[in-house]
Amino acid sequence: MLKSVFTTLRELLWTLIAVLAALALFGAVLAPAEFAGRLAGIFDELEGAGFDIKIKTPVGEASFDRAKAQQLVNSDREILDLRAELEAARGRIALLEATAPSTPTVVLPPAPLPETVPESRPELVIDPLIDPVPGQAGEPWVVIAGTERDLDSQRNELDALRRAGFGDAVILNSGGWYQTAVIYPDRAAADAALPRIAEVVGAGRGAYVRALDVICRDPAEVAGVPDLLACG
Repeated sequence: MLKSVFTTLRELLWTLIAVLAALALFGAVLAPAEFAGRLAGIFDELEGAGFDIKIKTPVGEASFDRAKAQQLVNSDREILDLRAELEAARGRIALLEATAPSTPTVVLPPAPLPETVPESRPELVIDPLIDPVPGQAGEPWVVIAGTERDLDSQRNELDALRRAGFGDAVILNSGGWYQTAVIYPDRAAADAALPRIAEVVGAGRGAYVRALDVICRDPAEVAGVPDLLACG
């Protein structure tokens, strides 16, 4: 049953192909080239579907080939037209880019830094010749010739003072510091001796005048250590 149906369909298709072939032949002789081109398109679709279609007549083959060639020519012309339009568009874009006004670059100035106000600090000036806590009238004053942590270096300075005529020079020990000093009965005598003592020990030692009770309270001799007074 199915076999007979397939056979019938095949015969109908071949009949249709034969009719189309006849129309192609008729169109090749009498119809214009446009009609032949349409038939060529139909045959291409049939060949693409798997049908092997051959036009045996020379006139039919020639018309069919011309239709195919014309289709190729038309396709090439369309491609060339598209390429020409693309090149023209590129030229217009390049022209617009060349003639468009350029946007100026705006450079902003740097932001000013905040002004810094220098911190004001009170200036502290200490006059070594003025005692911040002066002693009472009639109390002894001293000229401090130098201060060191080493007792032996202060003994060298003590010897230099004594060779210069300051026989009352001693060494005061206050809080672990050794100070070479010359004791006087009042401030006037100490102020008078200060320039000479500074000359003996050197200006770099920074000799100055102080009340004895400010520099060393209750000085007392140290047993077994000559010329050394320990401050209370």
